[in-house]
This record gives sequence, C-alpha cells and structure tokens, in this order.
Amino acid sequence: MGKRSLIVIMLALCAFFMVISFSWYIGLQQAYALQKESLQTFIGFIHLPKNQLNHEQQVELAQQNNIQLYQIFRNQDELISTTPKTNKLEKSLILQALKQEDGFTPSHDGDDIFYKHEIDENSIHLASISLANIRTQYIQYTQYKILILMLAISAFFIILLAWQYRNKSQQHIKRLNQDHDKSQMGIYLKLDTSFRIIEYNDSFKHTFPHTLKQRFSQIVKADEQEKTEQYLSQVISSEALVDFECTLMQPAVQSESQANINENMDEDDESRWAIKAKPVRENGSTFIIISADDISKRHHMEIELRHERNRMHTYLNTMHTLLVISDRQGRIIEANQQFITLVGSDEKKVLGKPINNFCPKRSHHQIYNYLRNISPKSNTTVSAEFPLVAKTGKEYSIDWRITSVPNTTGNEEILLTGLDITESVANNQALKSANIQIREALRSAEDANQSKSVFLANMSHEIRTPMNGILGATELMLDKTVDEEQKQYIDIIHSSSHALLNIINDILDLSKIESGSFELEQINFDLHQLCNEVYQLFSSSAKQKGIQVLYFYGADLPQFWIGDPNRIRQILNNLFSNALKFTHQGRIDIRVQGEHLENHQFDLKIQIKDSGIGIAEKKVEQVFSAFQQADTSTSRKYGGTGLGLTISQHLANAMHGKIEVESELGIGSIFSLNIPMKPGIAETVIKRSGQERNYQATVLLAEDNVVNAKIASKILEKLGIKAVVVEDGEQALDQILNHTFDLVLMDINMPVMDGITAAEKIRELSFPKNQIPILALTANAMMEDKERCIKAGMNGFISKPIKLIRLIEELDKVLSGS
Repeated sequence: MGKRSLIVIMLALCAFFMVISFSWYIGLQQAYALQKESLQTFIGFIHLPKNQLNHEQQVELAQQNNIQLYQIFRNQDELISTTPKTNKLEKSLILQALKQEDGFTPSHDGDDIFYKHEIDENSIHLASISLANIRTQYIQYTQYKILILMLAISAFFIILLAWQYRNKSQQHIKRLNQDHDKSQMGIYLKLDTSFRIIEYNDSFKHTFPHTLKQRFSQIVKADEQEKTEQYLSQVISSEALVDFECTLMQPAVQSESQANINENMDEDDESRWAIKAKPVRENGSTFIIISADDISKRHHMEIELRHERNRMHTYLNTMHTLLVISDRQGRIIEANQQFITLVGSDEKKVLGKPINNFCPKRSHHQIYNYLRNISPKSNTTVSAEFPLVAKTGKEYSIDWRITSVPNTTGNEEILLTGLDITESVANNQALKSANIQIREALRSAEDANQSKSVFLANMSHEIRTPMNGILGATELMLDKTVDEEQKQYIDIIHSSSHALLNIINDILDLSKIESGSFELEQINFDLHQLCNEVYQLFSSSAKQKGIQVLYFYGADLPQFWIGDPNRIRQILNNLFSNALKFTHQGRIDIRVQGEHLENHQFDLKIQIKDSGIGIAEKKVEQVFSAFQQADTSTSRKYGGTGLGLTISQHLANAMHGKIEVESELGIGSIFSLNIPMKPGIAETVIKRSGQERNYQATVLLAEDNVVNAKIASKILEKLGIKAVVVEDGEQALDQILNHTFDLVLMDINMPVMDGITAAEKIRELSFPKNQIPILALTANAMMEDKERCIKAGMNGFISKPIKLIRLIEELDKVLSGS
C-alpha cells in the first residue's frame, strides 16, 4: 500500500468523524429547541381557562414533564415570597423575571432555561428545565447509534485496507514469480568449457562486480584454484552434479571509478561458499551451471568451534586432574592425556573401552552403582574413591567427582574428574602409623613418668624415714647438756642432714614441675611478716660472715596479699641463700616495692641485692638451667646442685611472673622477683612465740617404725603431750574405740591397715569418736599425698623429717583449747 492511499484513507476517516461530531451537535441543539418549545407549551396549557388546576396539580404535572415550577408572590416589583420555599433561585433572577414581560428569562449559569408567566398582579409562575438532563438523555439516546455507525465505518476501512494489502501482495508474488530461477539462488553463474563467466545473477554482480568474461578461478583463493578447476573438469568429464566448497575473493580494483565504489571494501576480503556445479548442453555446446550459497558464517563458526575444541583439549591435557567422559554403561567417550598417561596406554586403546578395564575387580561393582545411580535431574555431584591400575600393574588411589551431563543430542554422558591421591594416601597411612608409634611412645613416657613419680615417692619415703630419726635425735641431743666438742659434731650431723633434705626437696619439686602436677595455693597471707622471717632466718649466718643485711618494705604497699606464701618463701630462701653463699663482704639488701596496675592489681617486685662475686654477662641465662651454675668451678668451691634458681624461675612463671637478673662480675648481683598480685584482707593474728609449749594432752601415735616412734614420743613429751604408740591403723582404730584421745598422729604407710584407710574408718564412727582431730605424719612429701590425706578426713599434714616449728604450728591449730 502506498503512502498516498494511506493518507487519503486517514483524511476520509477524519472527515467522517468530523461529520458525525457536527451532526451530533446539531441534533443536541434541536433537542434544546424542542425542550424550550415544550416548556412554553406547558405554561400555556396549565393557564388555559378550561383547565381549572390548583397549584398542587400544576406542580405534579410539571414534575411528570421534568419541569420545575415556582410561584412567586410580589408587591409591585418587590419580592414577598416564593413557593416552594426550598429553592435554589438567585434573587437577581427572580427580580429580573418580575420586571420583564412573559417569556424566556436568561439564566446566569446558562445550564437552565426559565420561562415567566404572570398569573395576576400579585403572583407569577416561573418554570425551568435543566439543559444537563437534556444532554444526558440525548447522549443515552444517540450513543449506541453512533457506536454502531463508527464500528461499521471502521469495518469498512479495515476491509478496504485488507483488500489493498491483498492486491499489493499478489502483485509482489507475481513479480517474484516472473524472475529467473537464478534470483532464488545465493549466486548463479554460467561458465563455458574454459571456465569463463558468461552469465550471472544480480547477487553475484553485487558481490563480485566486473567479473564477466573472467575465469572463475580468478576469484577463488590462490591455494584452492587448482583443486577448484579439478572439480569443474570433473563436471564436464563425468557429466554429473559435483558438490564442493571453496573460498571466493573480492576482485581487485581495476579503475578509479571502481575504487570509488569499493572504497570501503577490503581487497583481501574473502567468503566461503557451498558450490553445486552441473553440466548443461545448449545448441550442441556444453556449459556449467553453478549455484552457490554463502556459508561464511557457518564456516567461521566451524573454525571457531574447532579452535575452541583444540584449546579446550589443550587445557584438559595440561591439567593435573584426570578427566573421563563416558556413557551410562561406563564406555569411555573421551579422556584427557593425564588419564591416558597414568594408565600407561594410548588413546586408541582407551576410547570406547569400559572404565572397569582400568580398575581392579574389587571396584567394578562400586563403579557400576555410581554410574547407574547418578541422575541428571538431581544436578548433584557424587564424591567417590576407587583406584586405577596402570599397564605396569601399579595401583593408583584416585579421588573422583562424578556428575551427569546431558548433551545436545539428548544422550546422557557421565563426567568423571579425578585427582591422584596415591601419595596423600601413603602419607596418611604413614602418619597413622607414626601417630600409633607416638601414642605408644607417649604411653611409654607416661608409664616411665609414673614409674619415676612412684620411684621418687618411694625414695622420698625411704630417705625421709631415717632422716626423721637422725634429725629428731640430733635435735633432742642438742637440748641435753653435752660438752662443746660433742655439740659441734651434733651440729655437723644436723646441718648435713638438713642439706641432704633440701636436695631431696629440690629434686621432688623439679620432678613435679616437669610432670605438670605442680599446684599453687591462693590464700591470704602477710608478706611483710614473710619477708621479715626470711631476713631473720639468714641474719645470724650473715652476721657470722661479717655481712650486713638490710630489709626495706615499701610504705605505700599493703601488708596482706592473695597468693602462695610457701612458694614465695621458697623463692626468697633460694635467692637469699645464693646471695649469702657468694658474698664475702659488704651487705645484702631485701627490698619490697610495687607499682599499682589496673583491676586492683600490683606489679610486685622483691629484690635481693648483694655485693658478691657477680656473674659474667654471657653466663647470666645459664644460671636458670637445671644442674648448671655460672662456672663449673663454682660447684666445686661453693657446692650446690644448680636446681635452686631453675625451680625458682619455674615457680615465678607459674605465678605469672618472672625472675630478672642484673649482675656485674666482681661487683655483685641483683635478683628481682616480679609477680602480679592482688591485695588481701588485713588480719589480726596472734601467734605464740618461741618453741616452749605444755599442751597437757594425750595423743595416739600410729607409727610402724620403732626409731621414728621413739623420736616422735620424745618430741611430744617435751611439749607436754603423753603419747600412746600403736604400729598400724587397725590398732589405732581399736584404741580410739576403747579410749579417749585429744589428737591422732597418723603415719600413712603402715602394715595391716594404712593411715588413709584408718582415717576413713574413724570418720565413719559415731559421735563424738568421729570428731577427733587427725594429723598425717608421713615421709611422703608429694602434693597428691597431701590431697589424699585431706580427702580421707584428716585435719592437717606434717611431712617427715619432723620439724619442731612445723609440728608446733599444727598442734596450735588443733589443740588451741589446751
């Protein structure tokens, strides 16, 4: 359809709508005129002399005709009243009606028509009709007719347009049918036997201009010309249709005018064509008819696809991951080079073969289940582990991921990607074996450690038992009157025994630290008193060597603290003992100071400064190593095991602190104990001074060693205590049942019934027998031994050898009422 026809139709349609609109408007005006005439007729009718109608009848008749009737009463030209009273008449309209003659009265809003009729001198009728109602009725009356008319006209125009379109299509089809068959091809050529172009269609002319009388091979790509002429020769010789593909080139520009036409065309532009060549005979001559379709896009896509496939093959073959594509039955469709290399075969012997051929027989059923159960609908990947067996017989552990991949042909393929974990599996097995060996070694070490602990406990018990006798006997002998020479010998025995006991204690502490069974107390204690006791302990020895000892306690520091006083005392005793040992002149200072930290803590520093021999700078760290001193000659000259500082440093670390050293050879040393501590609660402690006691009590002593029993009895006798001695726990239990005692001193290791069992049975007795205080008296000095005693219901723990001061401390607690 032409543009002119379309414009004519549009103009005709617009004209039609304008005519309809104008006709509708004329009809509306006629409706207005008829209503005005009807209003005038109604007024004339109700005032005819023969129609004697009262006012109510007139109003009812007016309403039936959609007329509003008003009666206005007046005095000359002035308004008196209006009926009905509920009206919306403007006063100016009423006054205008009173003044004018009978007839139509103009309205201010123009949406109502008013008609005046004078009844008499005092009243008039004013009738009105609404134009809006007239319009509404007119629209309702005409809308369906107009709609039907517009639909009819629209249908007419649609039919007209369809008719014109049909005529146009028929003309187009007729014109296409009149073209030569060559116009329906991609390109159409007619060649003579020399392969020169003698005829072509418009498509060829547009694509390859100015090629008439040229040889067809001249537009063929150079490396394909010979093969193309062979195909054309075959057409003539065989007199049969030949299909082939070749690449055609754009012809070179031959003139300036042609250059202007093809200025945007590349001389080397090429395209791929699918050629159909067949022979024809006309007037006794042979010609070749060529029809060709441009397949450049398809050709380029095939090249890209081939390149992409080659690139993908390269990627897959360079991956360390094994990749196999199989069908549902497990026949290998494709495999990458990693898989082929691993199984030690070549591609021909792998493709098409079941994957089971490369797996051990024990895995065949497992693989079959994986391939059978994998579903493309679930879109899940299955993890599996089954081995591959190489041609050499070597077995490889492979971690597989198996998933289903639908392809474009509708056939389902299974993708298997595998990772060689042979080395990892071997490492895991080796690791498991190593872990087993490590666990066995740890178990052996734990057994050895337990054996060591048992050995140390036994050795401690066996050594402390005779030591208790030696120390107890020497202390008793020192209290007797003996000559000075004998007293010196007894002092030597006493001090040597204490030295041996200290060595034993150091070895036990080191053993507990190494085994991790070391524990600390957190109790309230008086640090000032503790340091003062350390000062008092060593002051007499220092005085004998002519060394001055000074003690300083910071005035701004609390007196009571929360911590382990026994371990702090042990550290200070070690540090002060070393200072006294290596100082020959000058003085030793004990200085306690601290710095306030957050969370109500103090960084407490206790310094012991001496003017002794000092330590070389490179030897400072060595003094904290077990069994070592700053110089090997030191142990020969001064003695010692080299455990004191090692244990002290471990104790400081256990309390989240440390021991620092500042020393200069020949000048002296400063050992600083730094530990974080919280202030404690001030206590008023009244202690009885000295070692003189007279308890006036009766004590049951359970001790199987005759020497220790005799020594303990003598010591108790000095303190005003009568001791009843039994040899085992069973005898002790019998004595308690039959007699009354103030206290039980219970040895732990006894025949027949040990002390722990005896204490438990005592606590099971009835009141008041089960309330008797029990103190453990044993050569076992390990922490776990003390815990066992407390758990059994004992009130305290005294380790052997018995120290009189320690014994008095415990007796004061349980016999405080004596």
